Amino acid sequence: MRTRVASVPVGERARTQLQAGCDAFRRGRFNRAVTEFMAVMTAEPACAEAFHNYGLACANLGNDGLAVQALVKASDLYDQQGTKAGLDQVKQDLEQLADRQQRRLAEKASA
Repeated sequence: MRTRVASVPVGERARTQLQAGCDAFRRGRFNRAVTEFMAVMTAEPACAEAFHNYGLACANLGNDGLAVQALVKASDLYDQQGTKAGLDQVKQDLEQLADRQQRRLAEKASA
């Protein structure tokens, strides 16, 4: 799963925080990424990419419930903005999460 940069105008501070979150994500520092993305979500609640990236970071931390909530919110925002590429990516990310959850359930059942 790859992080995304803002497709809607955001303030300079939010843009810097979004980039810092993406950098932390790429380095595997998912807790730091979550903190940065949450700051962007608070400052720029229409920034779909902040919710999308937050969801991806949560998924990497194993917080699938939060990940799904954030990805659904990102999907709603992408839809409002007419950003088909974002919608398509969220759909793929949600499918990957669902597949992972199914594998976990199957592993538990066979253990």
